[in-house]
Amino acid sequence: MSWVEKSLDEVLKLEYGKPLDKSLRKEGGKYPAYGANGIKAWSDEYFHDEETIVVGRKGSAGELTLTDGKFWPLDVTYFVKTNKNDYDIKFLYYLLLSLDLPSLATGVKPGINRNNVYKIQAKFPSYSTQKQVAGQLDKAFDGIEQARTNTEKNLQNARELFDSYLQQVFSECGEGWKKTTLNELCTKFEYGTSSKSSQEGEVPVIRMGNIQDGRIVMDKLVYSLNEEDNQKYRLNFNDVLFNRTNSAELVGKTAIYKSEERAIFAGYLIRIHRNEKLLNADYLNFYLNSPIARKYGEQVMSQSTNQANISGTKLKTYPISIPVSLEEQQSIVDKISTLKEKVEELEATHKSKLTALDELKQSLLQQAFTGQLTQG
Repeated sequence: MSWVEKSLDEVLKLEYGKPLDKSLRKEGGKYPAYGANGIKAWSDEYFHDEETIVVGRKGSAGELTLTDGKFWPLDVTYFVKTNKNDYDIKFLYYLLLSLDLPSLATGVKPGINRNNVYKIQAKFPSYSTQKQVAGQLDKAFDGIEQARTNTEKNLQNARELFDSYLQQVFSECGEGWKKTTLNELCTKFEYGTSSKSSQEGEVPVIRMGNIQDGRIVMDKLVYSLNEEDNQKYRLNFNDVLFNRTNSAELVGKTAIYKSEERAIFAGYLIRIHRNEKLLNADYLNFYLNSPIARKYGEQVMSQSTNQANISGTKLKTYPISIPVSLEEQQSIVDKISTLKEKVEELEATHKSKLTALDELKQSLLQQAFTGQLTQG
């Protein structure tokens, strides 16, 4: 039987979810309550009692969740109703996945108008062919998901290898080493500019978002038009910047400025003025991004709602083990840098594989809904 083209409003209806009162939410409840991108709560009450598809309506608009049995769709969702004698739910799930519904979202808080979904044209085979297609995609996607899990584990292992090496290096304190604090090795802990930035200009302002994996990333820049600030906070080659305010997971991330170009730094960052006769800049940068420094940061940070802070005063107290010899510090930096390069090569390989797996899923969906999986 050939595939017949229909608009989605001929095939399914997107029904509105419903608010779930706090009094009905229960940890350990019998039934899941779905938000726009998955389970958000549990309850002993349910709103719908059949397997279907929850579609994100607001927020994570267009995200899909395949349900199993009784559940409650929250008011930021739609859920699918269809004639199950004619249409297989799994087939519809994969079809909707292939249509990239998130691209239909509009507004400041992204939302999807169901009428725009209804207008979409798609082709539908017989019910038995729908079941066949869904079964083939189930099998293929299971294999892809297992490959993704393995690749993500390998990616995590590569990162843990590097962290383990940093932990080993900065735990040393043998002959020719000393234990001290940053306060003993540095002369000043300087906060950056608090002046308002501009979207255009010539002097970029390095902000916390520009600190990525120990480096300064020059994207999503804002600019300083304040000439006094441009002189006072001008960055120098090898300046080390510490992120003093951020989420608890990210506060304390550090990067080193490796440029001669004019730039200044924002108030949520601290420039560490080190005694160059005592402390190598790259050694300091690697140390502050190490598990040892992150653990100490967790102990001294102050926290409020969604935000953590490590002040300059607390930064001074960070304990650090260093070789007294700058030559030995540089030797350690060279070894860490070599390992970092190898780890980054591994990470790039694993990330490339993850991208390829995502592309394979899209290719399979495209083949499925042009009838290619059931030919022959």
